[in-house]
Amino acid sequence: MFKSVFIKYVTAFMLINISCMIILTTIISSIISTYNANVKENTLKNAAQYISEYLSDGVNNKDFNDIHEYTTVYPETIHTYLDIMSVNVDKLTILVTDETGKVVIIGGSEATQNFDHVTDDGLTLTIPKEFINKLKTDKYVSEHSKLNGVFEKEHIIYSLPIYADNRMIGAVIACSDNAGMNVLLDGTVKTIFMSTLWIMLAMLVAVYFISERLVSPIKAMSRAAKMFAKGKFDVRIPVYGDDEVSELATAFNNMASSLSTNEEMRRVFLANVSHDLRTPMTTISGFIDGIIDGAIPPEKHEYYLGIIASEVRRLSRLVSSLLDISKIQAGERKFTKISFDICELCRQVLISSEQRIETNTLTLISAVTMTICSL
Repeated sequence: MFKSVFIKYVTAFMLINISCMIILTTIISSIISTYNANVKENTLKNAAQYISEYLSDGVNNKDFNDIHEYTTVYPETIHTYLDIMSVNVDKLTILVTDETGKVVIIGGSEATQNFDHVTDDGLTLTIPKEFINKLKTDKYVSEHSKLNGVFEKEHIIYSLPIYADNRMIGAVIACSDNAGMNVLLDGTVKTIFMSTLWIMLAMLVAVYFISERLVSPIKAMSRAAKMFAKGKFDVRIPVYGDDEVSELATAFNNMASSLSTNEEMRRVFLANVSHDLRTPMTTISGFIDGIIDGAIPPEKHEYYLGIIASEVRRLSRLVSSLLDISKIQAGERKFTKISFDICELCRQVLISSEQRIETNTLTLISAVTMTICSL
């Protein structure tokens, strides 16, 4: 499955893109959640503080004994104030309790929806005792919870005590659910997801052209290598640009040229060797057949046997020369220049070809009279 370079590139880019999406979503969601929670908590804190001070002043100024008595006498005034405080706060619910946790009045934009079963006096709703005790100890409570089952959904809660004559006579609990934050987070996640899909699409297009640019020369090299294996060294790879892949293609073409040159030299060499070996073997075979058939008289046997011996030595020298060439190619032998008589070499060639010259009635003229250098 992963043998293709294109699939490897696509898989790698997709994994990177998905990983970035997950990390980005996590970071942005965390930032938004923290920021939204902090903003809403500060808003609830301010609302709870204003309401606590308002109710505390009302109880002290009117000389009421407790918060329940005050809310019973001035319910409309208190409701109006609570409504005013909830204007700038989204989905706000305000609970006012006495010192035991019994809710004495409910206000805010979401009060009706959350507590439509509670009567106006609020006596059918009681805040858990643990919450009130915590409020007495810590002087405030800030948490994300369902308020021990008071709400069906999790809310952001901020609560402050109400004091009169330096004693706690009740509590203000400002609450707001996380629906707005969840909508924002959902929108953020969807936006990141759609952005990621577009990025993936652009990535696939980019990877296709990039991989095609990189893989095409490699595929051409693979096809050329297969042709080389069949002995065809005339294949060349097109070179585009001047990057690393282009340098590799150029080096591959140079290698192909060297292989082609070496192959041509090998063919020429084999042809020359075959010719050089065939000549003395033909001479030896002809003289031996002449002796066996009686075409050569007995008194000349010794002379022609000498020629045969000379050709055998020549074959031996040719084989030795082939071995020397192999050693030279392997770097085991170096050239040594010496002088030799080319006329003697010509004489030996003529003697070895005497029978064919006489048979075909050939006339030879030698024009070489100088010596040259050889191995």
